[in-house]
Amino acid sequence: MPPGLAMPLANALTRLVLDRSLREAMGAAGRERAKAIYAEATVLKRVVALLS
Repeated sequence: MPPGLAMPLANALTRLVLDRSLREAMGAAGRERAKAIYAEATVLKRVVALLS
């Protein structure tokens, strides 16, 4: 969403409210993304790289 524009955000939120399958798909995709980004091994590799 473009910053500062309420209508596109409102439209996107309305679409999510009305479309269960879209909500479920976006939730699943977000969960997988978070698991990949914040997996313990991944985070530890980044921390070690920063401290090395």
